[in-house]
Amino acid sequence: MPANLARCLLKDYMYQQDESMQYIFRDDKFVLVNRDEIADAILESIDAVFERYFEKNIISAIECTYDSLALNRAMCRYSRDVFGEKRLHARVLHFREKYKIQDEDTKELISYEDYGIKIDSHSPYIHRRIANLFYWFAMLKPFRADVKATVPENENTYVFFEYHNEFVTYILVMMVLASVGCTINIHENDSLFRQFLYDLHFRNLSRSALEFFLNNHIQLA
Repeated sequence: MPANLARCLLKDYMYQQDESMQYIFRDDKFVLVNRDEIADAILESIDAVFERYFEKNIISAIECTYDSLALNRAMCRYSRDVFGEKRLHARVLHFREKYKIQDEDTKELISYEDYGIKIDSHSPYIHRRIANLFYWFAMLKPFRADVKATVPENENTYVFFEYHNEFVTYILVMMVLASVGCTINIHENDSLFRQFLYDLHFRNLSRSALEFFLNNHIQLA
Protein backbone atom coordinates (compact mmCIF):
# COMPACT_ATOMS: atom_id res chain seq x y z
CA MET A 1 0.00 0.00 0.00
CA PRO A 2 2.66 2.64 0.87
CA ALA A 3 4.49 1.93 -2.39
CA ASN A 4 1.30 2.49 -4.40
CA LEU A 5 0.64 5.70 -2.51
CA ALA A 6 4.17 6.93 -3.06
CA ARG A 7 3.85 6.40 -6.81
CA CYS A 8 0.67 8.48 -6.71
CA LEU A 9 2.20 11.37 -4.80
CA LEU A 10 5.52 11.41 -6.63
CA LYS A 11 3.80 11.72 -10.01
CA ASP A 12 1.70 14.52 -11.45
CA TYR A 13 -1.82 14.32 -10.03
CA MET A 14 -3.35 15.92 -13.12
CA TYR A 15 -1.62 14.38 -16.15
CA GLN A 16 -0.38 10.88 -16.91
CA GLN A 17 3.34 10.11 -16.86
CA ASP A 18 5.05 6.91 -17.89
CA GLU A 19 7.49 4.92 -15.73
CA SER A 20 10.33 7.26 -16.70
CA MET A 21 8.21 10.26 -15.56
CA GLN A 22 7.68 11.51 -19.12
CA TYR A 23 4.29 12.96 -20.01
CA ILE A 24 1.90 11.04 -22.25
CA PHE A 25 0.23 12.94 -25.09
CA ARG A 26 -2.84 12.18 -27.14
CA ASP A 27 -3.90 14.50 -29.97
CA ASP A 28 -1.28 17.00 -28.80
CA LYS A 29 -2.80 17.20 -25.32
CA PHE A 30 -1.77 15.78 -21.97
CA VAL A 31 -3.68 12.64 -21.02
CA LEU A 32 -5.65 13.18 -17.82
CA VAL A 33 -5.15 11.04 -14.73
CA ASN A 34 -8.02 9.25 -12.99
CA ARG A 35 -7.92 11.42 -9.88
CA ASP A 36 -10.53 9.36 -8.04
CA GLU A 37 -8.14 6.39 -8.02
CA ILE A 38 -5.42 8.48 -6.38
CA ALA A 39 -7.81 9.87 -3.76
CA ASP A 40 -8.93 6.32 -2.99
CA ALA A 41 -5.31 5.16 -2.65
CA ILE A 42 -4.60 7.97 -0.18
CA LEU A 43 -7.62 7.16 1.98
CA GLU A 44 -7.03 3.40 1.89
CA SER A 45 -3.43 3.92 3.00
CA ILE A 46 -4.51 6.11 5.91
CA ASP A 47 -7.14 3.59 7.01
CA ALA A 48 -4.53 0.80 6.91
CA VAL A 49 -2.17 2.84 9.09
CA PHE A 50 -4.89 3.57 11.65
CA GLU A 51 -5.85 -0.09 11.88
CA ARG A 52 -2.24 -1.17 12.30
CA TYR A 53 -0.87 1.42 14.72
CA PHE A 54 -3.74 2.86 16.76
CA GLU A 55 -5.59 1.28 19.66
CA LYS A 56 -9.07 -0.03 18.93
CA ASN A 57 -10.70 2.21 21.55
CA ILE A 58 -9.38 5.28 19.72
CA ILE A 59 -10.44 4.05 16.29
CA SER A 60 -13.92 3.13 17.51
CA ALA A 61 -14.32 6.52 19.22
CA ILE A 62 -13.78 8.63 16.11
CA GLU A 63 -15.12 9.03 12.64
CA CYS A 64 -12.41 10.03 10.19
CA THR A 65 -13.76 11.86 7.17
CA TYR A 66 -12.38 13.86 4.31
CA ASP A 67 -13.47 16.74 2.11
CA SER A 68 -13.18 15.42 -1.45
CA LEU A 69 -13.14 18.93 -2.94
CA ALA A 70 -10.39 20.10 -0.57
CA LEU A 71 -8.33 16.95 -1.22
CA ASN A 72 -8.62 17.45 -4.97
CA ARG A 73 -7.67 21.14 -4.72
CA ALA A 74 -4.71 20.39 -2.44
CA MET A 75 -3.35 17.75 -4.81
CA CYS A 76 -3.93 19.92 -7.90
CA ARG A 77 -2.05 22.86 -6.39
CA TYR A 78 0.73 20.64 -5.09
CA SER A 79 1.16 19.15 -8.58
CA ARG A 80 1.04 22.56 -10.22
CA ASP A 81 3.90 23.80 -8.03
CA VAL A 82 6.04 20.67 -8.27
CA PHE A 83 5.44 19.78 -11.94
CA GLY A 84 4.74 23.20 -13.48
CA GLU A 85 8.09 23.58 -15.18
CA LYS A 86 8.20 19.93 -16.23
CA ARG A 87 4.79 20.36 -17.88
CA LEU A 88 5.99 23.44 -19.74
CA HIS A 89 9.12 21.71 -21.02
CA ALA A 90 7.18 18.60 -22.02
CA ARG A 91 4.67 20.56 -24.07
CA VAL A 92 7.25 22.77 -25.79
CA LEU A 93 9.44 19.78 -26.66
CA HIS A 94 6.43 17.81 -27.91
CA PHE A 95 5.55 20.57 -30.37
CA ARG A 96 9.18 21.04 -31.32
CA GLU A 97 9.34 17.45 -32.52
CA LYS A 98 5.98 17.55 -34.27
CA TYR A 99 6.33 20.92 -36.00
CA LYS A 100 10.14 20.98 -36.32
CA ILE A 101 10.54 24.14 -34.26
CA GLN A 102 14.11 25.45 -34.27
CA ASP A 103 16.26 24.85 -31.20
CA GLU A 104 16.75 28.60 -30.68
CA ASP A 105 12.99 29.17 -30.59
CA THR A 106 12.52 26.22 -28.24
CA LYS A 107 15.08 27.61 -25.81
CA GLU A 108 13.43 31.03 -25.96
CA LEU A 109 10.03 29.60 -25.10
CA ILE A 110 11.35 27.50 -22.23
CA SER A 111 13.45 30.33 -20.78
CA TYR A 112 10.51 32.69 -20.26
CA GLU A 113 10.20 33.46 -16.54
CA ASP A 114 6.72 34.98 -16.43
CA TYR A 115 4.62 31.81 -16.45
CA GLY A 116 3.88 32.02 -12.72
CA ILE A 117 5.75 28.80 -11.98
CA LYS A 118 6.60 28.58 -8.26
CA ILE A 119 9.46 26.07 -8.49
CA ASP A 120 12.16 26.62 -11.08
CA SER A 121 13.17 22.99 -11.55
CA HIS A 122 12.32 19.95 -13.69
CA SER A 123 12.79 17.63 -10.74
CA PRO A 124 12.72 19.41 -7.37
CA TYR A 125 14.60 17.99 -4.41
CA ILE A 126 12.48 15.77 -2.17
CA HIS A 127 12.40 18.26 0.72
CA ARG A 128 11.01 20.91 -1.65
CA ARG A 129 8.28 18.54 -2.83
CA ILE A 130 7.41 17.64 0.74
CA ALA A 131 7.32 21.31 1.75
CA ASN A 132 4.69 21.95 -0.91
CA LEU A 133 2.72 18.87 0.11
CA PHE A 134 2.64 20.03 3.74
CA TYR A 135 1.76 23.57 2.71
CA TRP A 136 -1.27 22.78 0.56
CA PHE A 137 -2.67 20.09 2.84
CA ALA A 138 -2.34 22.46 5.80
CA MET A 139 -3.89 25.30 3.83
CA LEU A 140 -6.93 23.38 2.53
CA LYS A 141 -7.35 20.81 5.33
CA PRO A 142 -8.98 17.84 3.57
CA PHE A 143 -8.92 15.53 6.63
CA ARG A 144 -10.96 15.74 9.79
CA ALA A 145 -11.89 13.60 12.80
CA ASP A 146 -15.20 13.76 14.64
CA VAL A 147 -15.38 12.34 18.16
CA LYS A 148 -18.16 9.77 18.63
CA ALA A 149 -17.30 8.60 22.17
CA THR A 150 -15.06 9.33 25.12
CA VAL A 151 -11.38 8.62 24.54
CA PRO A 152 -8.45 8.64 26.96
CA GLU A 153 -7.05 12.14 27.39
CA ASN A 154 -3.28 12.25 26.96
CA GLU A 155 -0.77 14.02 24.77
CA ASN A 156 -1.03 11.49 21.94
CA THR A 157 -4.80 11.65 21.62
CA TYR A 158 -4.74 15.46 21.96
CA VAL A 159 -2.38 15.78 19.01
CA PHE A 160 -4.37 13.22 17.02
CA PHE A 161 -7.66 15.12 17.42
CA GLU A 162 -6.56 18.75 17.67
CA TYR A 163 -4.28 18.62 14.63
CA HIS A 164 -5.80 15.65 12.84
CA ASN A 165 -5.38 17.02 9.31
CA GLU A 166 -1.72 17.85 9.89
CA PHE A 167 -1.13 14.54 11.69
CA VAL A 168 -2.55 12.57 8.75
CA THR A 169 -0.46 14.62 6.31
CA TYR A 170 2.64 13.77 8.32
CA ILE A 171 1.80 10.06 7.99
CA LEU A 172 1.48 10.46 4.22
CA VAL A 173 4.84 12.21 4.12
CA MET A 174 6.48 9.39 6.08
CA MET A 175 5.15 6.86 3.54
CA VAL A 176 6.37 8.85 0.55
CA LEU A 177 9.82 9.41 2.05
CA ALA A 178 10.19 5.72 2.94
CA SER A 179 9.62 4.82 -0.71
CA VAL A 180 12.64 6.89 -1.79
CA GLY A 181 14.93 5.76 1.02
CA CYS A 182 14.47 8.80 3.27
CA THR A 183 13.14 9.44 6.77
CA ILE A 184 11.71 12.40 8.64
CA ASN A 185 12.54 12.81 12.33
CA ILE A 186 10.35 15.66 13.65
CA HIS A 187 8.09 13.26 15.57
CA GLU A 188 11.06 12.00 17.59
CA ASN A 189 11.01 15.25 19.58
CA ASP A 190 7.57 15.60 21.21
CA SER A 191 7.68 19.36 21.86
CA LEU A 192 9.07 20.10 18.39
CA PHE A 193 6.46 17.85 16.78
CA ARG A 194 3.57 19.53 18.59
CA GLN A 195 4.91 22.97 17.67
CA PHE A 196 5.32 21.90 14.05
CA LEU A 197 1.75 20.60 13.83
CA TYR A 198 0.48 23.76 15.54
CA ASP A 199 2.29 25.99 13.03
CA LEU A 200 0.98 23.92 10.13
CA HIS A 201 -2.57 24.01 11.50
CA PHE A 202 -2.58 27.77 11.85
CA ARG A 203 -0.59 28.23 8.61
CA ASN A 204 2.33 29.97 10.27
CA LEU A 205 4.80 28.35 7.85
CA SER A 206 5.29 29.46 4.25
CA ARG A 207 6.53 27.12 1.54
CA SER A 208 10.02 28.61 1.72
CA ALA A 209 10.08 28.37 5.53
CA LEU A 210 8.92 24.75 5.36
CA GLU A 211 11.57 23.92 2.79
CA PHE A 212 14.32 25.45 4.94
CA PHE A 213 13.04 23.65 8.06
CA LEU A 214 12.65 20.27 6.37
CA ASN A 215 16.13 20.43 4.92
CA ASN A 216 17.38 19.66 8.44
CA HIS A 217 14.80 16.98 9.24
CA ILE A 218 14.63 14.80 6.12
CA GLN A 219 17.52 12.36 5.90
CA LEU A 220 18.61 9.29 4.00
CA ALA A 221 17.47 6.14 5.79
